[in-house]
Amino acid sequence: MSTLDWSALPSLATLRAFDAAARHGSFSAAARSLNVTHAAVAQQVRALETDLGVVLMQRSGRGMVLTADGARLAGELGEAFARMARAVTETREAAKSRPLRITATACFTHTNLMPGLSEFWCLHPDVPVSLTPDHRMHDLRDGAFDMAFRTGDGHWPDGEATAFARTPTSLVGAPQLVASGRAPQDLPWIGPLNEYDRRLMRLIGVDPARVTVNTFDIQGLFIEAAVQGLGLMFSTDLVCDASVEQGRLARIPTEGLPEASYWIVRPRGPGGQSHPAADVFADWMLQRGPVSGASVSPGSAAMSAGAC
Repeated sequence: MSTLDWSALPSLATLRAFDAAARHGSFSAAARSLNVTHAAVAQQVRALETDLGVVLMQRSGRGMVLTADGARLAGELGEAFARMARAVTETREAAKSRPLRITATACFTHTNLMPGLSEFWCLHPDVPVSLTPDHRMHDLRDGAFDMAFRTGDGHWPDGEATAFARTPTSLVGAPQLVASGRAPQDLPWIGPLNEYDRRLMRLIGVDPARVTVNTFDIQGLFIEAAVQGLGLMFSTDLVCDASVEQGRLARIPTEGLPEASYWIVRPRGPGGQSHPAADVFADWMLQRGPVSGASVSPGSAAMSAGAC
């Protein structure tokens, strides 16, 4: 794309006023189409003539007619503005038709987003959704995602957070591992461990430096690794309740573990405009509430899943 010297161009306001006047053949009609005054259009057109050093329009009876210079400029501007309008329309339509891009941890995606998608599509069949399970926190300002589900205090510089749910945190493992009678300090753990994991371990009297950690590169494998008896892990009840109810995981009684807060985060401010359907999906999630293991945040009401 070639470099455009904006300093050499007249202001967009004067070009738009002249284009409208040329199309309508009248300052008054142009003013009505732009929702401004007759005097404002006349002033802009005269300013453009002064800038260019030519006469563009002359009075003829009760209207205005283009000079040769004006007709030449009006023709080029008309095509340019038409191309701009097409480009804007195509961009807007493309934004509406692309999927709503959501990022969340793999565990939250599998337990709280995927199980409800069929219900969402029953209500909104025209809204495609793209889920990206990822333990990393993506900056919503770069435009790669339209929404994120996060745990934390709700304060992030890249987005506006809406409280979704609060849920207890549990220490879980395969039933046979939990039933072994061995202390958590002496059992293997699922990792890698982050600083938050280590802090929770210390809260329940486990020394992170003295445990065996079975490491998996993909965070989405943590629950399955725990189910297979490969180690213990901390999990919010919102994520692990279904596996506990199915007998695939069991809780180890502990005291002092904190609750976790889940948030729906959307891009912040005019520069971070999200997908047109982001509010629709967020409102639906708030009405439906968490799948299990959590209390619905104040201001949202639980709604049972319905058939199509």
